[in-house]
Amino acid sequence: MTRRRAPGEGAVFERPDGRWEARLELRDLDGRRRRKSFYGRTQSEALAKLHQAQRQLDDGLPMVNERLTTGEYLEHWASVTMAPLLRPATADSYAALVRLHLKPFLGKVPLAKLTPEDVECLLASKQRDGLSPNTVRLIRSTLRRALGMAERRGLVVRNVATLVDGPRIGDSTRRAMTAEEARSLLEVSADHRLGALFALLLETGLRRGEALGLLWQDVDLDGQSLNVCHTMIRVAGKLTAGEPKTRQSRRIVHFSGELAATLRTHRRRQLEERLSAGPGWHETGHVFASSTGTPLDPSNVRSAFAQLCQRAALGHWTIHELRHTAASLMLSAGVPLHVVSDVLGHSSISITKDVYGHLVADDRERASEAISSVLYRAGRAAR
Repeated sequence: MTRRRAPGEGAVFERPDGRWEARLELRDLDGRRRRKSFYGRTQSEALAKLHQAQRQLDDGLPMVNERLTTGEYLEHWASVTMAPLLRPATADSYAALVRLHLKPFLGKVPLAKLTPEDVECLLASKQRDGLSPNTVRLIRSTLRRALGMAERRGLVVRNVATLVDGPRIGDSTRRAMTAEEARSLLEVSADHRLGALFALLLETGLRRGEALGLLWQDVDLDGQSLNVCHTMIRVAGKLTAGEPKTRQSRRIVHFSGELAATLRTHRRRQLEERLSAGPGWHETGHVFASSTGTPLDPSNVRSAFAQLCQRAALGHWTIHELRHTAASLMLSAGVPLHVVSDVLGHSSISITKDVYGHLVADDRERASEAISSVLYRAGRAAR
């Protein structure tokens, strides 16, 4: 059958099956041209659908592409849309979540046909694989953010990730060493080349990346303070200096005379290593570096820490728990919560309260006793 086209409508024609087809030219995420077809039993019906789509485009609402897969969209979102807007480490994290978890499971599903059930199956599968609830929630939040942009751009009708609850996170109370355990760790690590690092983490509560990114120029040993303005991050597999986690993470932290003495000893040891390495030394200015001056790999730090914990008969601990230990010891010594929040570099005191609020219960009891003595006991004494 010869295709008949409507006058002035070169993209509208009658199909061999008797239906009418109207075609509209669009562009994909990568700029490639594609065609979208609208069908009708009559020429006017197909044209009406075409004109409605054209009006939608004129209003700034893009057409849903049924052929665009979830994997294609997520890859574009992570590598093209979000990468220029994020810190390199955050961009790498999004790309890894897409590559390792989201694309393998949802990649072939058409984006426009993604359902809440698809997301539920994804999360259930990750939980069966043994991933922690926190990691599964991170996968969901990444998908939710990506689909939120897709919804705003008209690529999907709704953000199905918002219709699915993430796994519940258990008690947010963090584990911390006792003062006796912390002293045991300091004793066994005193002669270790990284002993000063663990002493710094225990006393100041710095994040591991903040400590590894610390430069000697940012440390005032005489003034017993340091300026947190860098953090060690891994971008594309390479260790590099990055920006602190948040604006509040940029901070000045004071430390004790004992820690200042420990850092001086550490600096002398580092100078000896520099002389021993000779031309093989790489000057980076880092307080904590390898025996040749290069950035210290976090995996080596983790391994050394595990060995020291075994020597001190402390069992298994993570380096991040030294941060919790520092906060716990400060609070138990009566340091106000808002000061602890500043020292830790939390973005808000509410975060500190959520994590460590249980440690200030005694303070609340003392506050109650204090107000009671003012309001009641003085009055009873007068009677």
